[in-house]
Amino acid sequence: MRFGQANGQAHLRLGRTQVLTQASLKLVQPQGGKPNEGFYKFNIDFSSLLHGCEQAGMNVSLKEMKIDISQFIGKVLKSSRAIDRETLCIIQGRLVWSVQVDVFVLNEDGNLVDACFMAAVACLMNTRLPEVTMNGPSKLRINEDKVRNLNVHHIPVCTSFFFVDGLSSAKPIVDATAKEEKLAKSRLSICMNIFEDLCGMATHGSLEVDARVLLDCTKHALHLSKEATRRIREAFSQRHVSPLLDIQAARPSQIAEDNKRSALSFLQNLSMPEEVDAEMVAEDEVVEMLKQSKGAKPVSQQKEAPKLARQSSPDGDDEESRRRIEKLKAKHAKVTEINRSGASLDEELSLKSAIKDSKRKKKRASQQADE
Repeated sequence: MRFGQANGQAHLRLGRTQVLTQASLKLVQPQGGKPNEGFYKFNIDFSSLLHGCEQAGMNVSLKEMKIDISQFIGKVLKSSRAIDRETLCIIQGRLVWSVQVDVFVLNEDGNLVDACFMAAVACLMNTRLPEVTMNGPSKLRINEDKVRNLNVHHIPVCTSFFFVDGLSSAKPIVDATAKEEKLAKSRLSICMNIFEDLCGMATHGSLEVDARVLLDCTKHALHLSKEATRRIREAFSQRHVSPLLDIQAARPSQIAEDNKRSALSFLQNLSMPEEVDAEMVAEDEVVEMLKQSKGAKPVSQQKEAPKLARQSSPDGDDEESRRRIEKLKAKHAKVTEINRSGASLDEELSLKSAIKDSKRKKKRASQQADE
């Protein structure tokens, strides 16, 4: 295991299997039910293996493997709470970080699940979050010079056991090569940490295995997880002494533009004043008219309508005043029509409910006439 200078860069080698990781950050809005938690997602890239798989007709199985590995990593890290998602929160309910972990498979020679899993965890360990501050209500500053590491509570380590039909199931193959994987009928992946916690488990294939063999596999996975955790932490502590070749150290321009647009959109929504709904204001005024005009004649109501409209119109904008007056006239005409039809208006009856009441009475009268 070796760590690089770029954000989230890590290089892992298991035998001939080599994996390189890179992390990218984006500013997004949190979920409604989890306002103080950010996101992290994993993407497995098999572009270096596509040519050979297309010749062998394995392109479909490669896509399925990509989905299975990425979902398995996400589920284990989420259920084991290895990553503190609350550290990704910037402003509760408004702005959080979204971390995307890109896992590039450089060479594949078996045991790809374990390699991608440990490389993804190492990538999160080497992910640095820049400081985000607000300078007033209209400026959001992302300080790339002042960063902090993502909080990783513990390091789950995945260990895969391959069972071959015809051999004793009590002796599965660990750290299998590509040829050994082709001979195996089933695979058991166990994720554990140094605290002896079972973080996750996944199976693939179908082969009967004794329960005692599963317990032995768990003990062996615990031993290997302690050794792997020691090596990962040792490499992480020496990341500044022997860094990896600096690949793509500068942040891509597209990600920078996306973060800039997200920040501007957030600031616009934050500083936007609450607009007054003219439709709701006019509705309330019509309800007051209904209460005041209870029992009055329709002619007097028609004379009072322009007067009420002039009193409620604003003094500043003439165009807004005209629109407001037209709305009041139209709604007052509806009130007059309802009163002429003999609809009964209660104290708390609004215009919409009065119209519905009038329609129901007309429909009932027409049905009685038909009968």
